[in-house]
Amino acid sequence: MCLTLLCLLLACTPADSPAPDSPNPDTQDSTPRDSAPKDSDTQAPEIGNVLVVIADDVGLDSAACYNLSSDPVRMPNLEALCSRGVRFERAWTTPICSPTRATMLSGTDPAIHGVLRAHTDGAPALLDGTLTLPAIASQAGIATASFGKWHLGDDPGVGATVPNHFGWQHFSGLLTGGVSSYWSWRRTENGLTQISTTYTTTSLVDDAVTWVDQQDGPWLMWMGFNAPRPPYHVPPESLHTDTTLGAAGDCPPGESRACYVAALEALDSEMGRLLDHIQARGELENTLVFFIGDNGTENDVAVDPVVAAKGKGSLFEGGIRIPFVVAGPGVAQGQVADGLTDATDLLPTLMDYWALPNPDQAEGVSLLGTLADPSVASGKETVFTGYLASPVKGNNGWTLANQDYKLLHFESGTRLMFKISEDPWETNNLLPTEDAELLAIYEELDAELVRRKAAGGF
Repeated sequence: MCLTLLCLLLACTPADSPAPDSPNPDTQDSTPRDSAPKDSDTQAPEIGNVLVVIADDVGLDSAACYNLSSDPVRMPNLEALCSRGVRFERAWTTPICSPTRATMLSGTDPAIHGVLRAHTDGAPALLDGTLTLPAIASQAGIATASFGKWHLGDDPGVGATVPNHFGWQHFSGLLTGGVSSYWSWRRTENGLTQISTTYTTTSLVDDAVTWVDQQDGPWLMWMGFNAPRPPYHVPPESLHTDTTLGAAGDCPPGESRACYVAALEALDSEMGRLLDHIQARGELENTLVFFIGDNGTENDVAVDPVVAAKGKGSLFEGGIRIPFVVAGPGVAQGQVADGLTDATDLLPTLMDYWALPNPDQAEGVSLLGTLADPSVASGKETVFTGYLASPVKGNNGWTLANQDYKLLHFESGTRLMFKISEDPWETNNLLPTEDAELLAIYEELDAELVRRKAAGGF
């Protein structure tokens, strides 16, 4: 899709960090690479390639294309993706990373996949037997590979091959939620774990480029970056533009936001290198590309319009409303979709794209019609999520929204309701109210939230 923030901190214990590697020569140019032919009338083939790019801890306050941030981030490759695709304005995930990723993989709420919080030792893992997107794709003859962050535990007890067990034919990345150092980290490839001293974001793209060159048919690639999440650091200088931060390595004191931005720029540069390579192979025009944040921005580096304590780990918009951009065959260009969507919709969309039957477990809807014409509604009337992992009891609860209103239930008993279509950053609570119309809206949302809460395993 992280909690709160301590359960996201890193479980691995890498060796002492060496000096950062020299940058990969292919990463020197951070200008946009995503310049595929623009043909919005192209129809999606039955079997086409898919690239899913996940940015860790990136909310709308830190995303290019959305023009909301008080501290805009330079992301030319994401901007280029937006210019030839559709940007979703009302996309939700969960407030933390593991449940979001499990939901994207399974198309289900936590009652089915079992992941209620960021995975740490003893926390619920992805349930063995869960039908996943890569397993379905593999059965259809589509090559599958996951690069980057797993962070969904090991319920089957198969150790370092757990991503392969859940359907990925190839896995290269980190099994935990993050790294202690971006230059000394535990890199696992198909069950074999070794210490890597290559900058993590660069290493993941290096591996992806190598893998895609070995493919001669349709493929699904999951690029689960762990950047730009902590530890905050200064990336290789060729990958970002902030010359005031000094040499690559530790983040200077007091510069957490600047280092976060630099790491996000580095992610964009390396995403551009990957897109450039796919295009050089003549495959970008046949590749459906998704870019999504797994949850909101970390509170210590969030900026306006996200206010303190309403970022990652919260049920407010700053914690769950994320950047979501799709481009590729059959997708309208430079358009905005205002309808509701959430992490359950990825799997049904890809089943539709590949002309495969949607599994019974899938709880989302296909967005393919909306991608072709953003004025076409997907049919999704509400979005819902919950959070029960906060050490602060007042943060735990559930939320549901329709196109105009959002309701929050907290375990403490607090109820909040906002007219989200006019008050997108939740400054004017409408409860309690004696207004008959608002009371009717509240009762309708409340009934649906209670139903979804029970059905969703919260």
